[in-house]
Amino acid sequence: MCTTTTAAISPFASGGKRMPKRYPPHSASRAGRSRRSNTSGSMLMDRAEATIGERSPIAGLGVGLFSDYGAAQVLYGKRGYIPDGNGIYWNDAYVRYGEQVVADDDLNLFLVKMLR
Repeated sequence: MCTTTTAAISPFASGGKRMPKRYPPHSASRAGRSRRSNTSGSMLMDRAEATIGERSPIAGLGVGLFSDYGAAQVLYGKRGYIPDGNGIYWNDAYVRYGEQVVADDDLNLFLVKMLR
């Protein structure tokens, strides 16, 4: 079980903790399960989205795919983030059909949200 998760949020169409260089992230760390609260996560997201909204109409982020990231997945969905349509991302590249990957912290789905 991970004790700390990191949400990287970008003012572009995709984002994540290992985004392609064209997607520079704005990162916000959140405490793990023992200290996590929806209120603090929402407050961090409010601030990040306000900052990004000054420069871009779209915010993007990456989220892990297994249960340790479940609370983050739910939070992002409730905030209006949807998949960016490019599939899953692992080891600095999008996964292609038939490719085998390791289910680890680097396996992510990118989500986007229109801010304005």
